[in-house]
Amino acid sequence: IINVNISTAPIYDLDNNINGIIVLVQDITERIMQHREIVKRSGELQTAVMNLEILNEELQTTEEELLSSEEELRTQVEELDKSRKDLLEVEEKLRIAIKNANISVYTQNNLLEYTWVYNLPEGLTASMIIGKKDSDFLSQEDANKIISLKEGVLKTKVFEQKEMDLQIGGQKRYFNYIVEPMYENNDEVKGLICAAVDLTEKRRME
Repeated sequence: IINVNISTAPIYDLDNNINGIIVLVQDITERIMQHREIVKRSGELQTAVMNLEILNEELQTTEEELLSSEEELRTQVEELDKSRKDLLEVEEKLRIAIKNANISVYTQNNLLEYTWVYNLPEGLTASMIIGKKDSDFLSQEDANKIISLKEGVLKTKVFEQKEMDLQIGGQKRYFNYIVEPMYENNDEVKGLICAAVDLTEKRRME
């Protein structure tokens, strides 16, 4: 299919009488196609401009939200920094209190292997017990006593407290053991957190 533009004009003789016509046929298919393409591109351009305007509005909104989020984040960082400083201060006070009170604190996993220790009694060092069990550095008799207590807490998931004497560094020492279960986020017991209060001096004075 082609598009044409037809023009006609009369032909006159010498007496000014019409003796024929002139027919001019012009193929305008390409021009019409170009016009249609221009209309199509114009529509696409208008759509693109509208999309750009919408995107610009969204970007402005996003920028405002980002500025607001940045301010909130800055405030949170300042609060966290203050909380960290407060926590360090409390931790230092707690460390001094524990040391002066002769309290040892430590954690163990479900296999009863030591994972962290603080303020150990004289005769024990972190390198001696981290990653190890009570049976690795205590006598069999002493290890059985303390392991029995800890296994009971792992099984019942209930806090236990018990006084017992242990041979440490060649000396008999008395401790009040406090053993509590330590939980994962899903409320499953992942180990124990324990405190051992050294009662040796108190027992010797009694």
